[in-house]
Amino acid sequence: INGYLFVELTNLHTVQTSGSMDPFGVEIPYFPYLVVEWFGSKVSIQIIKNVKSNKNRERKVDMNKVIKGASFVAEGLISYVFAIKKLHD
Repeated sequence: INGYLFVELTNLHTVQTSGSMDPFGVEIPYFPYLVVEWFGSKVSIQIIKNVKSNKNRERKVDMNKVIKGASFVAEGLISYVFAIKKLHD
C-alpha cells in the first residue's frame, strides 16, 4: 500500500514452527536485521507491538477440519507488526 509492506510476526512464526502452510520462519528480534540485509537503506522499519484479541469472533471455518490438530487460540498473544516503507529504488 503506497510503498508499505506490513508483516505480522508472533513467537509462533519461528524457524522451528515453520512448515508447508507457513514456510518462512524467523525469530522476532532478528527480523529487522534480516530486512536491512535484504534491502539496506532503501527501506525504513517501524515496529508496532500488539496484543491479539479474538474475543467474540465467530470462526467461519473449523480449522481442525482443514489441518489435523490445528490450534488457533490467539487471545492475549503478543504480535509485532513491522511497517516497512520503501524509501527509494
